[in-house]
Amino acid sequence: AKGDLPKVKAFVEGTDSKPSNWRIAVNTPDEDGLAAVHWAAMRGHRDVLAYLVDKQNADPTKLDKDSWSPLMWAIFMAEQAAKGETGKRKSQYDVVNFLVKHLAVQEQLHTHDRLLSKTPHELATELARCTDEAIMAATKGTWEQNKQYGLYKEEERAPTRDKGRPPTTGTPSTTARAR
Repeated sequence: AKGDLPKVKAFVEGTDSKPSNWRIAVNTPDEDGLAAVHWAAMRGHRDVLAYLVDKQNADPTKLDKDSWSPLMWAIFMAEQAAKGETGKRKSQYDVVNFLVKHLAVQEQLHTHDRLLSKTPHELATELARCTDEAIMAATKGTWEQNKQYGLYKEEERAPTRDKGRPPTTGTPSTTARAR
């Protein structure tokens, strides 16, 4: 239905004008393991996704055959559009922003997938390094369509050290001899 909400509603509710009047089960995957929520998330169709999740009880955490959630697909597609398609990227950010407002989806932000061995949060961070901080706001559910976002600044972390070892001082050669 390519993002056409009235057409999606007709397919899902069985009110399509075609003679068969068949309904589409929103949580049933296709031959690629993708359900309607995956397709809406991949294509940046927030209104369709909201209809499926909020009105038709589609599962926003549903995994495809490669263990990708709609959230992972939305972030991945934003990354694919990062090289110039600003409008497409914004629609993906809107989808991510919508999805992370569901508690169960928030848990998926830090769950590694099988293909990339990354979490959606890690993929979003990589995207932010290439573009701007908008994707990070979207992963927090605070993205605003009309706001200008600047360059992404990674949070500075305190240096880590091995547990049980005292912090090292001096030059590496003197430290090695002290052990």
